[in-house]
Amino acid sequence: LRPLALEAAARVAPRLRGGRVYTDDVAPVEWLIDSSIVEFAAGDG
Repeated sequence: LRPLALEAAARVAPRLRGGRVYTDDVAPVEWLIDSSIVEFAAGDG
């Protein structure tokens, strides 16, 4: 695991300037999909 961690650490750089970055867990579409799955599982869909 150490070689992988060292390789990943070498790629870390300052973030890009600009607006908000949408990662997968906070992207609006992710929330829509998650809520659809929960509603279906709860029997409301």
